[in-house]
Formats: sequence, structure tokens, C-alpha cells
Amino acid sequence: VASTQADFLATHVPVNHIHIKKKWDSKSDKVMSEEQVFNKYILNTENKHQFIIVIGSSGAGKSHLIRWFAARLEQSIPENEVVLFVRRSDNSLKGTIKQLLELPEVASIPNKAVYDRLVRATSTIDNKKLKDMIYQNFIVEIKNDEDDEILSNNEKKRLVEFLQYEQFQMKLMREEGAIDRIYQKVAENETGDSRDAMALFETEDFIVDVNFCDDMITNGAAKNARKMADTILAEDEMPERLSDYMNTLVNKVVQTCAGLEPGDFEQVFVEIRKEIKRQGKNLTLLLEDITAFTGVNVALLNVLTTEHTGMYESQELCRISSIVGTTEKYFNINFMDNHKDRVTQFFCIPNDVFGEKQDSLYEFVGRYLNVMSLKSNILEDWARNGAALKDYPIHKGEEKANWDVVVIGKGKELSLFPFTKKAISNLYMCILQPDYRTPRYLLRDVIERAVRNYLFKKDSFPEFSIERINDIPFESLYVSTYIHQHVEEGSADRVERFVRVWGDASDLEYEENGIRYVGGMPV
Repeated sequence: VASTQADFLATHVPVNHIHIKKKWDSKSDKVMSEEQVFNKYILNTENKHQFIIVIGSSGAGKSHLIRWFAARLEQSIPENEVVLFVRRSDNSLKGTIKQLLELPEVASIPNKAVYDRLVRATSTIDNKKLKDMIYQNFIVEIKNDEDDEILSNNEKKRLVEFLQYEQFQMKLMREEGAIDRIYQKVAENETGDSRDAMALFETEDFIVDVNFCDDMITNGAAKNARKMADTILAEDEMPERLSDYMNTLVNKVVQTCAGLEPGDFEQVFVEIRKEIKRQGKNLTLLLEDITAFTGVNVALLNVLTTEHTGMYESQELCRISSIVGTTEKYFNINFMDNHKDRVTQFFCIPNDVFGEKQDSLYEFVGRYLNVMSLKSNILEDWARNGAALKDYPIHKGEEKANWDVVVIGKGKELSLFPFTKKAISNLYMCILQPDYRTPRYLLRDVIERAVRNYLFKKDSFPEFSIERINDIPFESLYVSTYIHQHVEEGSADRVERFVRVWGDASDLEYEENGIRYVGGMPV
């Protein structure tokens, strides 16, 4: 999430399977490479108003692709184009507003009152206090809500007392509970949280059981609170109604806690567009992750979807081409129908972004192993000098001799040590479930797990758990039996794991072109 530009460029593997759709539910789509997409849509040579959604599951590489677009624009941007790139940084509203305030185009807007409110919105509130503020503001909003579309006034009274019951409050306030999810999107986040968790209530947040209701009686809970709990137990649809209702209040609560007024964000972007128009320029806006705009996302989408021609011409706004990253779930829940209808293109990144081509999978692993093995100044020099593939720095180590390599172009060979090609494809298929075969999970659950094991427990490598290892067939049960007969008890499983996953276990020993092999690997 916060890698340097040099690390980013050195680990980038081209994305070649981007599905382009005009409509989200469209069955027909074109498949293009990132370079084709960049030339046809991102450069926007026809100078059209665009609202492009980059959509994919958590960890599929949306942010990475948008960051690559930003890097390419830096190299080839026309003089009359202003590029605003908003990183997901710490993935919170405060972090995002801070980035906006640092942009020269924002500093020069004439509406100083709005600018000052944005500055105040980034002032730090004690973390525990902010969580309590969020919780209490939901109660305030419910008490003052006159809309009875989802809940009746009677149900709202019961909900207020239910929220005030201490045990239920603890459930919502716990780590990764509903209030924590919302808090993470507002507060400044020290950890650089990269979760795509949505700042919303889920049905599960409102489910209670018989024991919980019994404890309410024992603890002397208020009558209305107990009535709400009994209704939740009796009516299956009640938890969903409650979460739907609470979600209608999230934006108001976030704005109150951040000290923003509903129109502030919209006003700032309108002012930015007017300022750029005054300079005779156009705007390309890249947002890595719209979940970082929790609380102001509707205002933001209003501005991004507003054209500069036709009925809007009198507003004197510059042409805007925006590229916005989001998950399918967030798009379905948080985008209103009028915003969905105004999307000009969808760029869909499939989960299995490497597709059938194993070479890009090997290249991905090879690049990360290479970059983590090099000193940072070597990479920074390479990036500063144009980041050309012909000058790509390669780490060479004695332990990598005679090990599997992947060739990435211009004759550059990357060692896959401590993996073999066989190990990479086996671990990818076995450890990662089909829905999780994304770059983020490959990094976290395969590369990091194996490298950690090798660095800190070399004597027992590979010892980490390999889920569904039995999906990798032994071509001969004789191999497994032989290992367990001839290798001491403590090491037999390790040897079998190595031969089965890193090798091919077709035969124990054979010779080819004068090289001796054991389990499909050179001795």
C-alpha cells in the first residue's frame, strides 16, 4: 500500500486480462492489456468526459493498476492536462483529505471557508473518544430521524434503548465490529490498513441468541431494549432491516464526527474544476480506492459524474476524466442508481489475474524475490534513470546457482530461489482457494510464508502448512512409501512435502544429460 515508486516499478507485472464493459450487467466484453487500455481510454485523446470504474475483488490489483496508470501519465501527459492522483494511503477519510490539501490546485481555491473546514476535519481527535462519538452520534441521528420508511417510530425508540444496552454496545464496538469498521475509515490510521472492509453495518451485527436475551433480564436491561431483542429473535428479517436502516445514517454520522458540512466536499471539487478551467486546462483524476471517501462518497460521485457540456456548460467546469477503484460489493451497495447509470466504462480485473499463463505467475514471484533481495538505493537509481527493462537490476547470490529461473525480457533472468516453478504453481493452486487467487493473497499466503520459513527456520524448510497438499498426486505411491522407510521419522514428512510440491515425485532417482535428479530436481 505504501511502497516506494522504485519498488512499485520494479515489482510491476503487466496486467493482460482487463475486461472492458459498457454496462455492469453486460454479457459481452472486450479483453485488453493494460497498455491497450492506457492508450485507448486513460490518455483520452478524444478529450471526452469519462467516469471509469476499476472493479475487482479485494487484493485483485485495482490500486496497483490505477497507480501504474498514474506512473504512465507522468511520462506522457499533455501540457494542458492536470493529473490528480489520490493514493489509498492510510485508507481513511482524514488521510485522503490531507492528500487533497497538499495539492496546489486545492490551495488556490477562492472559497477559504470550505478550505478551512477541510483543514479542521483532519485535526486529530483522541481515538477512543472518536469511537464513542461515532456510537453516540448514531443514537442522536435515530432520535431525530422523522423518516419511517424502514423502521416505525416505535421500533426506533426500541432500537435506541437496545443500542444503549452495555452488552450490545460492546458487541458493536469490538475490534472489527461495525463501529470499528466505520472508525477505521474516518480516523488517521497508523497501521496503513489495506483492508477493503466497508464502513457499513452487516446483518450479522444485529443477530442475538436466547442466552443474550436471558442475560438482558438478569442484567436489568430497559424494557424497550428487551422488546427489540425479542423482536430480533422472533422475526428473521429484523436484523437485515436494522442494518439497512443504520446504513442510511452512516454518511451523516461520519460528516458530523469529521466536522464537515454535507456540501463541503462537492464544493471543493467544483472549485477545483473551475480553477482548472480558468487555467485553460483539463483534469484527469485517479482514485485508488473510493472506500477512503466514506461519509462524502455521494458528494464526490456527484462531482465526478457531472459533465462540462450541455446543461452544465454555464457552471464553467473543466472536462474531467476520472478513474475510480472499488469492489463489486461496494459498487452495488453504495452507488445510487443515477451514479451507476453515468459510468462510461467498467474495467473488470478477474480474480485469477494470471489466467492460464504460468509465465506471468513466475514473473510475479521472481520480481518480488529479486526486489526484496536488492539494496533500496540500487532500485532508486534505476527508477531515477528511467526504469528501463534493459537496465533492470538483478540480484545474484551463490545459493541461487542451478536453481529455476524466469526470463522477463531483454535476456533478464530472475532466480526463483527458494521456489521451483513446480512449487509456485502447486502452492498457488493448493494454498489459495479459487476466490483468493489474487496478487495480495499470493504475496501474503505463499511468498511471505515460504520466505519467512526459509529465513528463520532454514533447517526445517519447508515446514509451513500446505493446505490441500493431497490434491497434488503422487504418480507412484512407491515414492511416499520409500521415503517413509528410508528417512528418519522426524524428517520424512518434510522430505515428502519437498519432493511432492517442489519436485514432481515421478521417480526418485534418474540421470539426464549427465545430471542426477532426485524427485524431479537436480541433486
